[in-house]
Amino acid sequence: MERISKSVDWIAKAFKDGGRNGWLAVMGLFSTWMVWIGLIKGLAVMLPTLQEQFNASTWLVGWMIAIIDASIECSGICASPLRNKFGLRAVVTVSGVLVGGSLIASSFASSLYQIAILLTLFAGPAIGVSSIVTREAISHQFSDSLTMALSLGGLGSSLAYVIIIPLTQFLIDVYGWRGTMLLTGGVYSHIAVCGALMKEPATTRSNDEYAAVAVVKETAEGESAASNSRCCSCQNSVSSFISKTLKKRILSSAPFWLIVFMMNIWMMIYQQHSLARNRTLIKLHILSR
Repeated sequence: MERISKSVDWIAKAFKDGGRNGWLAVMGLFSTWMVWIGLIKGLAVMLPTLQEQFNASTWLVGWMIAIIDASIECSGICASPLRNKFGLRAVVTVSGVLVGGSLIASSFASSLYQIAILLTLFAGPAIGVSSIVTREAISHQFSDSLTMALSLGGLGSSLAYVIIIPLTQFLIDVYGWRGTMLLTGGVYSHIAVCGALMKEPATTRSNDEYAAVAVVKETAEGESAASNSRCCSCQNSVSSFISKTLKKRILSSAPFWLIVFMMNIWMMIYQQHSLARNRTLIKLHILSR
């Protein structure tokens, strides 16, 4: 009984740590991970069907999936400017609409290139941006239970393997690839619901954010003074934008680059493992036919 009581107290403490808004952010990250893995692995399950439908080579469909995954990863750099400009709720909500809308539009595509363009330009960046901003929201809401919150959010990827991937194969067998994209687009649109429920976390102003001040130098000629004023104002605006967007203090931190290096190594290992697994699944699918 004592262990059960301690476990209940620990769960209650973790819930109070993040509060309602924190756990809504965890739900958003959970959904984002599920959509990310469900989209990429679902397309891998659809690979033989897309080959037959569009008479395409294996490498062409594989490159399409790889480019979509790359767009998810590379779009993270746009998360900070978008979040600062439009806010957490708007970014995640619009991302969910873009993911679902691009998949629904792909169900009406007449070529593989149309699918690649739609998912690369809309679904990929939307998933990448929502993944980053939901993690940021979690980091603002949790203090003692931050690691547990991020871990629970990451469980969405594991659940995608268990539920979304078999569901994708079932939908292909029943409704075909067009019906599968249409239905999964509706399911993946639930990211927008998570975004609509989120609220802005309480944040404090960082020391490296400052307001640009126009510097005007008095000169003998009025035109020269006006020109210098415009140049200084433009330089200050650019410097302020770079400071707010790229966070120069973080970029000069050695622990930050160490974490980036570790994440890159992990991603390389994960991608190699995922590639080998996808090849095995394709071979098994061919042999089963």
